[in-house]
Amino acid sequence: MTPLQRAVARIFFGLPESVGFAVAGGAALIARDLVDRETRDVDLFTALPPTASIPDTAAAFERAAASQGWATRRVQLTDSFARLVVEADSEALIVDLGVDSPPDEPPTLTELGPTLGAHDLAARKTLALFGRAEARDFTDVQDLANVFTKEKLVHLAQTQDGGFDLRVFADMIGTISRFTDDDLGLPRPAADRLRHFFHTWRQEITGG
Repeated sequence: MTPLQRAVARIFFGLPESVGFAVAGGAALIARDLVDRETRDVDLFTALPPTASIPDTAAAFERAAASQGWATRRVQLTDSFARLVVEADSEALIVDLGVDSPPDEPPTLTELGPTLGAHDLAARKTLALFGRAEARDFTDVQDLANVFTKEKLVHLAQTQDGGFDLRVFADMIGTISRFTDDDLGLPRPAADRLRHFFHTWRQEITGG
């Protein structure tokens, strides 16, 4: 976690508009020591009706960022989602603000502030692998399987989303072959172990 990420979270959660928000995504996984990687994002989501609208919350954060001498740029802004880029010195950070589904357990504090719980994060990341299967989803889910077991991850995903289909999940994890070592951000031995992990998991699900 970089000093800018910590500072962005501190400034955001100092705003009245931040009530009900929690850190999610990669930054939350890292803050809870569930995965071992870096991220250039800070995802801040709420399931409650926001104290202020998302556009007003984004504007309040922009004013607070300007008071710190940071530059901000709007990439996307809707009634339910905002993506901002924060630039300070030579570092740039993506900050997402949005409305999401309610967590299954109350957020608790980490070094970044209110943060989604470990089980919620594990379920959402497994569902991300099920739904989009990006390179970072594979590396994160392998790390999470070392914490929770594969069976527990499947159970958490099924509990959070009744549309989770194990056969479709097997198809999605089979797509890891489309990624190069560089895509996965791993040296060859580690990338091969990752591919073997998901190939084996797929065989366990499909029976062959």
